[in-house]
Amino acid sequence: MSGGRPLWCLCFLLWFSWALQGCGTQDKRVTGEPAGRRQELVMIALSQLEAPYRAGRGRPSEGFDCSGLVHYVHGSVGIRIPRLAQEQWAAAQPVGKTERQPGDLVFFRIAETKYHVGILVDPGRFVHAPGSGKGVRIAELDTPYWAERYLGAGSFLP
Repeated sequence: MSGGRPLWCLCFLLWFSWALQGCGTQDKRVTGEPAGRRQELVMIALSQLEAPYRAGRGRPSEGFDCSGLVHYVHGSVGIRIPRLAQEQWAAAQPVGKTERQPGDLVFFRIAETKYHVGILVDPGRFVHAPGSGKGVRIAELDTPYWAERYLGAGSFLP
């Protein structure tokens, strides 16, 4: 184990980093191009797997709520976004279901005034801070719970 993360988590992060780079392509993180920034967003989000849920929080040392995780991840790559999920939903550039890419945000309406947000990892999965007693984890978009509450996707990348 390293830094409190299980070995499988670290192996997954290494594999995922390699998979996003593709064979024979250069690492675009240094150029700041959208593909490189998307990869950075996903990698930073995945690095927080198992961090504890804490309402109103948004730092690794404190834990995260859903919008705090998204706010922290974007801030880590120099992108300023609103702090609350409902504000993030209102401010993000809409992304169609067929245009979603890793690093885009996926939004859900849990109740009339309660929103939830996560960061897309691949076409069917997202990273999020689900709630009290549960750490940051990966969830499937097509499970009935999330599919019924899906609002849409958005992005703060060009």
